[in-house]
Formats: sequence, C-alpha cells, structure tokens
Amino acid sequence: MEDTFKYHYLELVENYMNVASNMLWEDAANSTRILSHYFSKKPKVILDIGACVGLFSIHSAKMHPNAKIISFEPIPESYNIFTQNLEKNNITNVTAINKGLYSEEKTVTFSLPRPETLKPGVLQNDGMPGLGRYTMFNNSTNNLDRSLPGWLDNWDNGVKSVEAQLTTLNNIITKHNIQSADIIKIDCEGAEIDILNNAEQFFRNSKLVFAEHHPEFDQHDELAATLTRFNFQCVAGEKSHNKFWINKK
Repeated sequence: MEDTFKYHYLELVENYMNVASNMLWEDAANSTRILSHYFSKKPKVILDIGACVGLFSIHSAKMHPNAKIISFEPIPESYNIFTQNLEKNNITNVTAINKGLYSEEKTVTFSLPRPETLKPGVLQNDGMPGLGRYTMFNNSTNNLDRSLPGWLDNWDNGVKSVEAQLTTLNNIITKHNIQSADIIKIDCEGAEIDILNNAEQFFRNSKLVFAEHHPEFDQHDELAATLTRFNFQCVAGEKSHNKFWINKK
C-alpha cells in the first residue's frame, strides 16, 4: 500500500509532525493489512485510545472512509490541534472525544516528563516535551517499574501539568451502541491495563489491538500478559514497543 493521500496538518513543529505522521501512517496501514489477512475484512469500527493530535485517526479515516472511528484525547492542547486537523482534512467519519479512558469517571492531573529525557528529532523542539508524553502517573504512583533506573525522576510534575477528564469504555459502548471494534489502537502512557481490565468483554469481542508497550509502565509487560489472557496473540512487532495483537477465537 502506497502513501497516496495528501494531508494538511497544522504546523505544530515540523520534525514532530513529519516523523510521527510517517510512523503512524505505517501503523494504520499495517493494522489494515493484518486485519485483512487474519479476518478477511475491512474495518467498520476503529477506536483510537490516546489520539494525541489525530494522526492515526486521520490516516485510518482516509484509508477507510466508511468506517466509524471513535477517538479519545484528554489533553486540551492536543485535542484542539486534533479537531483542527480533522477540519483541515475534511474528515467526517471521526468522532473526537476530549476525554481519556480509564476505570472510572474523574478529573485528574496529567503531567509531562522532563525535556532532557526526550529523544531529539522525534518530539517538538520548543523547550517543551512532546504532546504525546502526557501521563496521569508520576513517581509517587505505584505502577511505575522501579527496576528501570532513571525513569522515576521523569514524571515529577515539574515541567507542565494540566487537568483533564476521564471516562470509561463501558460508558462509550453504551452511548455509541458498539459491542466490539475491528481495530483498537491504544497508547495512553500507563492506563492501558486499567482500560482493558474494566472492559474485558469488549476486548474479547474485538479483532485486532495495536498497542504501545511502555517499559516504564508495563510492570515487566503486564500488558502482554493481559492481552494473552484475553485470547490475543502477538503477530507483529514482537521485538518492538509497538505490537499487533489478533484475537485467536
């Protein structure tokens, strides 16, 4: 599949948008290929959990204009860019929700890691870390993998913090009348396992999960163990942080 689509992204920071766009286009394309290979179908329902500025959602919408895409981004700064990107690209099949998913409804503080922990050339270079690195967890929480030296000081709430809203996937299931998804992309900086465990049947009914496995949050890859328990099998990206899982049933 060639990248034949032309996009009109906001000029956030050139290197971030270019690198992330190319990477997430390939992820969206691979999700399509894998779904077609294992299930012989095109996606009708796609969830983008942790949409950031909407790159995966927009690529998926261009590839699948008849699909229903529901995207979640709790950070107001990222969400505002996301909705402008949808408008500039004339995307009409994406429902953007300015909330994150979690095990309960609540308002929480999200924070960014310190700039010196970021990889140059991948995230924006304006003295502030990348938008996609916001997390509700910091070094006072229990879910950080404390065997990783250096990670504990990354999230100290000293760089930037923002209040954001959370909801549950079960609430979304009811509101949008969906019982499963063909593709679920999930990258939400440590909240993945809580989301899975509180919507287990929805995931068990779904076809493909594209997940970023965060070593600092996964507690020795608990996310992989959870997906395996839900009857998923990793079929691509085994040696990467970005893995593709298909439902074996």
